[in-house]
Amino acid sequence: MLAVSEATVKRWADAGTLLCFRTPGGHRKFRAADIADFRRRHQYDIEKAAGEGVDGSDYVAQFRSLALSGDSDRLVTLVAQLRMKGLSLAAVFDTVAGPALADIGERWARGAVTVAQEHLAAQTVVDSLSRVRALIEVPATKGRVLLAAPGEEQHDIALRMMAVLLVGMGYSAMMLGARCPVPDLALMITADKPSAVVLSFAVTHPFESMRDSVNQVAIATRSVGAKLFVGGEGTSKLEVLPANSFKTHSLVEFVETLVTNA
Repeated sequence: MLAVSEATVKRWADAGTLLCFRTPGGHRKFRAADIADFRRRHQYDIEKAAGEGVDGSDYVAQFRSLALSGDSDRLVTLVAQLRMKGLSLAAVFDTVAGPALADIGERWARGAVTVAQEHLAAQTVVDSLSRVRALIEVPATKGRVLLAAPGEEQHDIALRMMAVLLVGMGYSAMMLGARCPVPDLALMITADKPSAVVLSFAVTHPFESMRDSVNQVAIATRSVGAKLFVGGEGTSKLEVLPANSFKTHSLVEFVETLVTNA
C-alpha cells in the first residue's frame, strides 16, 4: 500500500514511526487509522503509493474480481485503501462490497458464475471481514447486539458487515448467522437481554414469513427493552413496523440510526 519494502515497514514499526500492535504469535498488525495518521504526519501521497492496488478504475469490479479469485489479502488491502481515501467503512460496504456481491449473485443466476465460484467469493469476503474486524475492534462498553437471518434466510454476509461496524463502535456483536429459528432467537433475547437485535432479509425472502418473523422477534425485544433493527432488500415491502423497531436501507443509515436511538 505504501510502495516500500517489507523491511522498511518493519523498521518504521520498530522505531515507532508507524504504529502497530503484536499478535500472540509476534506478527505486526497495522490499523487503518494508524496508517492514515502516518500519512497525515508525513504528507504521504497514498494515491501515488497505492499503485496497482487501487488504480482509480471501478472499485466494484476490483472487489468482485478479488472475491471470485479467492484473494482475501488484496481484498483487505482494497478496503483499507478506500478507507484512507475518506470513505467510512459503512460506505465501503454500501457502495463497493454490496454491489460487487449483488453482481456475483446476478451472474450466478444467469449461469455466468458457477455455484463453486459463488461459494468461494462468499467465503473470501467472510474471511476478509473477520480480518478487518480484528483490526478495528475496540473494548465492548455499549452492550450486546444479536444479529440473525431468521427462519430459512440463507444470506448473512450483510449481517457480518454490520457486526464489523458494531465492534468498531464498542458493541459486543453476537452473530447467530443464517437460518436462525425464530422461537430459539426469541428465547435467547429474553434470556440474554441484549441492547439491540438486528435481522436481515434478502430480496427472495417470502413476505409473509418475514412479517411474522419481525413481529415475533419484536415481542421479545419489547419485553426486555431492546431495540429491533431490520434491513436488507427483502424489507422493501415491509411498510409497517412494530413499536421500538427501525428499518434501515443501508449500512450507513444503520450506523446513523443506531447512534440516534442508542
